[in-house]
Amino acid sequence: MSWKELVWKERTLGSYSIETLETVDHLGEGLARDGRYREAESMHVRAVQGKTRILSLLDPSILTSMAYLRDCSGADAPHTLASIADLASIYRAKGLWTKADEFDIRAVDQYRRTLGVNHPDTLISVSNLANTYLNQGRLKEAAYLNAEVLQSRREILGLNHPDTLRSMSNLAATYGSQGRWEDAEKINRQVIERRSQILGPDHLSTLGSLKKLAESYLNHGRLDEAERLNCYGVLRIREVLGPDHAKTLSAMNNLAETYRQQGRLEDAERLNMDIFQRRCQTLGPSHPNMLTSLSNLAETYRGQGRLKEAEELNREVRKRRISS
Repeated sequence: MSWKELVWKERTLGSYSIETLETVDHLGEGLARDGRYREAESMHVRAVQGKTRILSLLDPSILTSMAYLRDCSGADAPHTLASIADLASIYRAKGLWTKADEFDIRAVDQYRRTLGVNHPDTLISVSNLANTYLNQGRLKEAAYLNAEVLQSRREILGLNHPDTLRSMSNLAATYGSQGRWEDAEKINRQVIERRSQILGPDHLSTLGSLKKLAESYLNHGRLDEAERLNCYGVLRIREVLGPDHAKTLSAMNNLAETYRQQGRLEDAERLNMDIFQRRCQTLGPSHPNMLTSLSNLAETYRGQGRLKEAEELNREVRKRRISS
């Protein structure tokens, strides 16, 4: 999809045709992939509002002949549902969890009503809502939803399906956030074993599971085991995705935290500074991951006795959180 195509469709079909709004949505997806979240948000908002408006004006018999589901209103039409889910994903990427919550709940409700509780798109929307709850600190709700999705996928898809394994990994992450380290480690080991057998030991999904197991070791104080897994993960993920990818930076952050807990503060500082500089190039100044990078660097400075620099960074973090 291109901007020229959008201009052409606006001129020939009108700004509120479904075809035009689909192009708006696709352009928004492209902007999001490029990290241009503010522009992507604007495009998805336009698509949601436009599709809701045009579809709500259609006669029910036309909706039926167009194969829309059940008694779809504009807000429940498949195209509109996809736009709502896309908009929620933009808010998650920007770390705007309250807005993400609003659109995730809306998507879950409408998918359940139009597609049913066990439809793949419905389960994806529930998993997305669980992720939002996890980032909001609503851990009990996140665990409940992740367990619900896992049960449905296990029954429908089987134990070794990628979506089932993804649900297991999500539930393990929630258990880790709840401090249930033994439960998290048990599930992560199961996921690693199955993904290694199915996908191979160096597949990104397998490496992601190793990263989560390393996090569990770190929280248990098993630092040498955490370091071994994190070093391997950083090396392999960087080779596959490049040094600036969000997954690479997340793996580097875990390794830096391992170094800090081991007392290797110079190594931790070097990694934290590298992460901060790379995130500066791809994220906004108030993005949660940027603030995490600043906080981690401040913590390293504090461990080195550089208290003035640490306090300056912490003040900057507080300032940016208030402004966001």
